[in-house]
Amino acid sequence: GYRHLPRVWSFPNYRTNGQVEQTALRLAKEIGFRALFAKGEVDILRAGRLRDALGLPGQGFQSALVFRDKLLMKARLQEGGVPVAVAARVTTACDLLEFVEAHGLPVVIKPVLGSGSLDTRVIRDEAALDALLVRGIAPDMAVEKFVEGTMYHVDGLMAHSEVVEIHPSTYVNDCLSFQRDEFLGGY
Repeated sequence: GYRHLPRVWSFPNYRTNGQVEQTALRLAKEIGFRALFAKGEVDILRAGRLRDALGLPGQGFQSALVFRDKLLMKARLQEGGVPVAVAARVTTACDLLEFVEAHGLPVVIKPVLGSGSLDTRVIRDEAALDALLVRGIAPDMAVEKFVEGTMYHVDGLMAHSEVVEIHPSTYVNDCLSFQRDEFLGGY
């Protein structure tokens, strides 16, 4: 399937394998790059670091971090006057319990750098909270007050600070539908 490409690399443990960056930096020296793109959400931070290191145009690491880190994103939105649900970093069970004590249930707990709603849970009652505590708190999580309502999303493309394409949509169901073996769709 890759005959049209002169070389293809495969990396075990792709998400954390530092040889991805090592190979990219070596190739940049060998053949030079004019641009670098991230094919998936898992590559956004890596691509930002590489763009910074290579002096390439596009989203650098600090911008990518605000794009990916849900707590930094919320803080930036708040600074801009956009109302957001109250949220906090969770590293221990005490962090979560203090948040629930202060803000009540339901809450959402999710990885700070997560994507695709993986490892995201809505904790609606004490039984769900107890079950989460038994499983344990994964490192680098965020908790936020759950907000009931219709979820919207906007996909778009900007070039040279101008909106080229924009597609606002609403979900038919929610981003956690796959956890119930249901589809995720929007219109």
